[in-house]
Amino acid sequence: MAINNLASTLEKEGITSNQLATRAYLNKSTVKSIALKKRTGAPGTQLALVNALNRLTKKTFAVEEIFPV
Repeated sequence: MAINNLASTLEKEGITSNQLATRAYLNKSTVKSIALKKRTGAPGTQLALVNALNRLTKKTFAVEEIFPV
């Protein structure tokens, strides 16, 4: 099982996984699988998700904050 804070961050920020997928130019099922901790996502995918999350929230999340090592 993958470890990440994506689902809780999305819920806290009021963003859906579909909104994030669209903004990150990723497949919706990929983002949903990562949020549900079924997949970890490649480093490039994680970076795309965090960058999209930052654009949507106008905050500055670090990759390590959403995807802890």
